[in-house]
Amino acid sequence: MENMHLRRVRTMPRHSQSLTMAPYSSVSLVEQLEDRILCHEKTTAALVEHAFRIKDDIVNSLQKMQNK
Repeated sequence: MENMHLRRVRTMPRHSQSLTMAPYSSVSLVEQLEDRILCHEKTTAALVEHAFRIKDDIVNSLQKMQNK
């Protein structure tokens, strides 16, 4: 069998790496986590709104096609 070298794969997302470098203060860590959660909530809300607009556009297009 040939020499097989195992390579470690980083499993932590890139955006999480900044948390590991933060000073080990529970207050700042909690604030960082709250900021990330708020950011994710805003992103999720925007994506859901966009998805509903797309759905409405598709429904409208299909209704127009049926009427023809």
